[in-house]
Amino acid sequence: MVENSIITQILKSIASHISLEEVSKLILEGAISSTRSKIGAVGYIQVNRLIILSQKEGCWRKEYIISELSCNDMGRFIGEAIKDKKPIVVNEKIPEFSRLIVFPVQFKEIVEGLICVAGGEGEYTSQDLMCLEIFALLFILALYRKKDENKIRQFSEEVEEIIEKRTYELEILYEFSQKIPNIFNWDDFFRLSFSYLYQVIKYDLVGCWVKIEGSLKVFIGKTGSFGENFLKEFIAHMQETQIQYELISESIEGRIKFIEVDKERKADGLNTYVHLPLKISEKIKGFVCVGFSERVILDEYELRFFDTLVHQVTLSLERLEILMRTQERELSQIIERLPEGIIIIDEERRIILFNPQAERMFSSFFPIKKGETLEKIGEVEVEKILEKEEIVELEINYPKRLFLEIITGFLEKGIFKKRGWVILLRDVTQQKEKEMYFEQQRRLATVGQFAGGIAHQFNNILNVIMVTTDAILLSNPHLDEETKRWLKNIKEEGRRAADLVYRFLDFSRHSLIEKKKIDILSFIRSLEKELRRFFPPHIEIYIQTDQKSEYPIQGDPFLLRQLFLNLASNSKDAMLEGGKFILGLKELVVEKGNTSPLPMLSQGRYIELRIEDTGIGMDEETKRHALEPFFSTKNAPGLGLSQAYGIVKQHKGIMRLESQPSQGTKVIIYFPKYEEKNK
Repeated sequence: MVENSIITQILKSIASHISLEEVSKLILEGAISSTRSKIGAVGYIQVNRLIILSQKEGCWRKEYIISELSCNDMGRFIGEAIKDKKPIVVNEKIPEFSRLIVFPVQFKEIVEGLICVAGGEGEYTSQDLMCLEIFALLFILALYRKKDENKIRQFSEEVEEIIEKRTYELEILYEFSQKIPNIFNWDDFFRLSFSYLYQVIKYDLVGCWVKIEGSLKVFIGKTGSFGENFLKEFIAHMQETQIQYELISESIEGRIKFIEVDKERKADGLNTYVHLPLKISEKIKGFVCVGFSERVILDEYELRFFDTLVHQVTLSLERLEILMRTQERELSQIIERLPEGIIIIDEERRIILFNPQAERMFSSFFPIKKGETLEKIGEVEVEKILEKEEIVELEINYPKRLFLEIITGFLEKGIFKKRGWVILLRDVTQQKEKEMYFEQQRRLATVGQFAGGIAHQFNNILNVIMVTTDAILLSNPHLDEETKRWLKNIKEEGRRAADLVYRFLDFSRHSLIEKKKIDILSFIRSLEKELRRFFPPHIEIYIQTDQKSEYPIQGDPFLLRQLFLNLASNSKDAMLEGGKFILGLKELVVEKGNTSPLPMLSQGRYIELRIEDTGIGMDEETKRHALEPFFSTKNAPGLGLSQAYGIVKQHKGIMRLESQPSQGTKVIIYFPKYEEKNK
């Protein structure tokens, strides 16, 4: 970038009537410094000669005959620059220099001299050419000052105006290059780019067609109130330009993002279009197009500024794309490690990102994919969840039970390029099941305590009734037959009542049992014939294991038989139209740090017994009361599941009930595995 102090010093030197040679030294120093070069030369043309006024390092001859310039040395570059009236830029190494610019100093299409710079590192850019333009104008000013003092005043004003404009353009480019690294989303990037372009080139519409991250994006900047027809005309021109640059032909309708640049500017239509490609490594990635309401011809300097800014936009696009990909990858890695489920959606509720934990939670009821719209979580609409500011508690019952706590937060534009929402999902199923389990235990313990108390007292009364009945029968052998029959009925009903009391005591866990080592698989095999006689032919029985040789527990054979028969009876009633009755066995090891199927299972080895049917199943209300004594969906009260629960408790086991309407019922029992103690 050209420093204002250098320009001021040169202008003062020209005005103070010092020699042209001294002025050329200042111009040469400024040109070398501004282009980060090592050496250089400044000279003017007189008839057929190029006279070098000033040079650094003495690499140039003092004088060149233009018509005799050689094609085999640096003279050919000087000859081409003078002949073509265009700068010669050589960025690859040549015998004389590592890089070179030969810049023709011209005024009104007449080449008056040359400024040459060479050496240094990197490649020369269009910004370096803009710097040399300023020094070329200063050299012209100095030349004409010496040639014609009278004409120089008017020319000086023109040159100063051009210099001021070029300096302003360089300042704009410099300021843009300083701000662009702090932009991290596409909307702000193009808003800044369009704004800085507008400060030099007063367009009416500007558009950028670009492929970003594999998808087409179109941004249009507006600087006035345009009718719909003019916008359509501009969009159609961009569509044609897309084909002209041999880019993939895609419709840009529906992909356009409008950016307001200047609301005050008025325009009636479009008359002129100018466009430049976005090039990276010689590959066209897109293009920038500007439209004017009047007939406009951009001068050489404006076109060069446009080209330089577009080049800066191209490089910044590549940098921003790499940066955003890196940041998104890093954020994705962080999100993947979080224990909670995370889903990020945009304002249209399309899924941008999710982590494996969220995928696992959703997999049971709604598989999620990037780009798809998230409408519901379970049976609740996402809109209702986003409206609430507090934690949302959600229970999902199908196909498996899941309890979620959901927290949402609005997401401003960032590395995801758009605004949206972050949804945090916390799986609290184990915590909730544990709370429900202990609540059920508390309720059943209360019922059991009450049932046990009644059972003991009722048992005492029954004993008195049955003993008294026996005493009457024994002490009165001559009673008539009808009286004896009535007394025997009383005794029989007493026995039935005593059996009911016994079952009460099972539930309340007050009865005594004798435990011994039992292999559950062998026990099931011994019951298999009885179960096949018990079930009708249209119910099939299956036994499934994980191929262990035995499944030992410590238990009471009589109570375990009662457990199987009770659960078989329930399954039979649930499969009136037929089905499958499945008995499953496997060994389970719960270790520290591993997730157990039930929160209340402590560390250790267990035998998991699964008793499953394909019957009518149960709803949540039925399932909640299924283990309570006398609760039944039939006309008569029952003790089947409640007695089974009591038997499991007597064996220090844990019983879990899973069921859904029309999906069957699964009773899963965890018995502590019997292990011989070392003597």
